[in-house]
Amino acid sequence: MFNFTMDLIELNHWEKNDSNGPLMSLLKRDGADLAYYPNILTIERYGYARVILQQWPTRTCFMFRTIPATKIKPWIMLKPFAANTWYMIIVIVVVTILILSCILKLERAEDCSCSISALIAVAALCQQGFPSLSNQSASRIALIQITVFGLLVYNYYGAAIVSARLNEPIQKMNDSLFSLVHSKMQIAAEKIVFFNFLLRNQRPDVQYFKPYWNDLPESKRFIPVADGVERIKKGDFAYHGDPDSIYPAIEREFDKQMICQLTEVHLLQPTELGLWSNLKSHFHEISKIALLKISTSGLRRREIRRRSARRPYCPSDEVFVSSVTIYEAAPILYLLLFGMIISLIVFGIEHFVFYTIHSKRASGVTRGIITSIKPSIKPDIKRTIKPWIKQGIKTDVEKGIKIKN
Repeated sequence: MFNFTMDLIELNHWEKNDSNGPLMSLLKRDGADLAYYPNILTIERYGYARVILQQWPTRTCFMFRTIPATKIKPWIMLKPFAANTWYMIIVIVVVTILILSCILKLERAEDCSCSISALIAVAALCQQGFPSLSNQSASRIALIQITVFGLLVYNYYGAAIVSARLNEPIQKMNDSLFSLVHSKMQIAAEKIVFFNFLLRNQRPDVQYFKPYWNDLPESKRFIPVADGVERIKKGDFAYHGDPDSIYPAIEREFDKQMICQLTEVHLLQPTELGLWSNLKSHFHEISKIALLKISTSGLRRREIRRRSARRPYCPSDEVFVSSVTIYEAAPILYLLLFGMIISLIVFGIEHFVFYTIHSKRASGVTRGIITSIKPSIKPDIKRTIKPWIKQGIKTDVEKGIKIKN
């Protein structure tokens, strides 16, 4: 605006024990007239330089994907219906079992117990086949009613599951470093010269996060933007950096569903950075007037839109279909495994009881046969058969011998 010629100096190194940063040191020794840097205003820094005007918005944040269903939800199978709906279904099933059992008793069916009626009702709800126990009209009408009821419940349940899964919103993490630490997520950051200075902020969440960051190995703290975006894509990883340098890479690498899952937790909250001048600079007032004119004329707003990276667009009206994860299917698999274990236990008990009863009956029958047959048959054989056989043999043998002689 005033046709200045500027010589730009880039500062990319921060001394370890320097509490104010390289910019303040440069302004203090009159190495520059004007300076722009994301510095936090402190009383000590006001002794090194002066703030002309807050001019440029900036922020830094951890970015990661919120992937749904990373924990097992044991009650997910009951969520399609409300509690009162489940109560009414149970009441109707119990009433149906009692009515069907009474009908089968009146029709004098082969099996008219409540257990067979309960089995028929459960089979109808689960869309399985069931036996026809009677040829009478009343029982057939009852079976048709149970079948229609089971079909309606089954279809409503399936439709509720599909609808709930498609319309379930992503439960994103709060914009809090407390939540990020509690998630135990792997983290890393872009190599920013002022990152360690951001950790000196006295906000409670920053001080709570600082020990978590310091526990990381030095070699794993800072990685390039390309590697950070690739690890964000894989999930369970949070990467810190300037959105202006990360957003373009995310827009190239992520699909629409991943972009909608993107979550941000700020380390440096959205703020506006100021332009600084040294204490002896003659450009302080001139620069302030120029920045005010730029702001009031709309040039500042236009330059911010041109130079700031656009946030990747998430189409909120689209529904993304994803595969069912093991965490979502785990309750169903556990229920199936539980049913198999119960079946094996019942089978073992029935087999043991049947074997015990059968062995007792078999031993009782054999004992009765032995006690009833032994006293009656053996004495008769000895008394009647033996003398007759011996006498017959002797007379026949003697006769035969006499004839031969």
